[in-house]
Amino acid sequence: MDWLKLNMDEVFYYCKSNQVDFDCGPLSLQLEELLIIFYYYGIKQFTLKDIQELYKKMQIPKMRSEGIIKPAPGKIRKVMERM
Repeated sequence: MDWLKLNMDEVFYYCKSNQVDFDCGPLSLQLEELLIIFYYYGIKQFTLKDIQELYKKMQIPKMRSEGIIKPAPGKIRKVMERM
């Protein structure tokens, strides 16, 4: 994925805003929002590792536990297949 296309400041703000419940929303809704972000910035090709890297960069905390969200590739695939 071309990370230069993303304005990370805008992405962080969008994902942390009250409009998007990224911190405690289900993974399916989080991935839907990521697809909207990718579309907005003209990113048409990405991999599961790109999604994991974005989560790592955003440091989104897990709900009701310590640590950050690190979605597994298998879980991402299952959610994407259902979408």
